[in-house]
Amino acid sequence: MERVEREFQQVGEAYDAPVPSMVELLDRYYGCEGDTVLEAMRSVHVYRDITAPRSLNHRFLKEDVASTLVPLTQLAERAAVPTPMTDALVSLFSALGGEDYRRTGRTLARLGWEGMSHAEIRAELSR
Repeated sequence: MERVEREFQQVGEAYDAPVPSMVELLDRYYGCEGDTVLEAMRSVHVYRDITAPRSLNHRFLKEDVASTLVPLTQLAERAAVPTPMTDALVSLFSALGGEDYRRTGRTLARLGWEGMSHAEIRAELSR
């Protein structure tokens, strides 16, 4: 999880949009403690009663992959930031879920940024 988080942070840095760590966010919103993402998540009281989905065809997984991981990998590609862990997750969930999230997810084209360079997207984000 920390490797994926680092990829998020590197992409954020490439777009001058700092991304706080998950441990920081979980502490800010839930007052949790932990040195790692897993430790912090385990200390969040509202997560204790959430059970794992019985299937990969669950809206939380689908939405997170399609709406978060896909645009992250495409923004990373434009900024020449390697995201091997995030790319692997998109591929894995696409294969296991039977849906090509790189085609159906929130792509740069769907965001209206198809054909834009890294610099153009940065300028768009800073508006």
